[in-house]
Amino acid sequence: MHADPDILLDQALERLATTGPEYAGGLSNHAPMVAEALHHLGHADLIAGWIDDYVERLEPRPSARGQPPMLARLDSWADWQQLFERELDTKDWREVVARWVPHLAPGLFAGATHGLLRTAHALRMLRTLDNRLRRGELASALGYWAAAYQTLPGDVRPRGSSKAAEVLAALPAIPHEGWLITEAIRGLDRVPELASLLAQLDPHELELERLLAAISPWTAAGAGVSAIVHVHVLTSTVALLEFEALLERDAFGHVLAHAWHAAAALIGTWRPNEPQRLPATPVDRTLLITRALQSRDEHAIKLVDACLTGFDRFGDVGVLHAANALLSAISA
Repeated sequence: MHADPDILLDQALERLATTGPEYAGGLSNHAPMVAEALHHLGHADLIAGWIDDYVERLEPRPSARGQPPMLARLDSWADWQQLFERELDTKDWREVVARWVPHLAPGLFAGATHGLLRTAHALRMLRTLDNRLRRGELASALGYWAAAYQTLPGDVRPRGSSKAAEVLAALPAIPHEGWLITEAIRGLDRVPELASLLAQLDPHELELERLLAAISPWTAAGAGVSAIVHVHVLTSTVALLEFEALLERDAFGHVLAHAWHAAAALIGTWRPNEPQRLPATPVDRTLLITRALQSRDEHAIKLVDACLTGFDRFGDVGVLHAANALLSAISA
């Protein structure tokens, strides 16, 4: 007799409730996200074993400071988590998300976009089943977004006439150094013209389907530059699907503009020479899932789950070819 997938996911969340949001000096805790991705892919039976292999690297949940939480202060994470837990005890989770996400959007780069990503996974599990554990995970995710809040320089609200692909092709060289993405991205401070370039985007291009189609060829080519960075470009863009129905149109456009900033900044900082020409033929989804599961890599699992979600929504095979190229690089 097979165990209920929802029970297996909730058992994982209960087990992970004692772990912190980061480990090893700045790496994000991927375990709740991977658990939800495995559940969504129909492989909840693999969650417990995967966590067995991953959990030893994690650090204990930090204690709350008992002070008002502060943006961009990781030591405020537990205080933020408690704030969101209190709100979620008395309000519908959709109301909490609609209220807070527009405020957090300027700091969307939090944890190299993992605040956004973890929140998106929490939203999807709540749509399946609303319970205390899953609301607790949403509180942890929003708390991480707030505590790791990181803005990127400049105002990039689209007000031009350029296609997204044209803007990406014109990206200047952006210097980077350091091993953490959140540190290396600070090279943007030395390229002030980037923001005005990104603002040349035609406002009509600020749609999820258009942006995803524009970035997929760059992320496929980015497999040869930094596969992990380009995984985050794809997964953070697809993650916006989870917010679309929860936000007013203008609020969602506000989030999209900051996501465009983050995606373009990552592509420019770890820039391939040119985008990859992607075939028009489909990629076998079962093969993608099998390869990701066999790798047991957290990025591979989340990547395939996200790209299949994007394909199912928009039908663009480019995102699947990007996933295939990145999978090959991760598994090499």
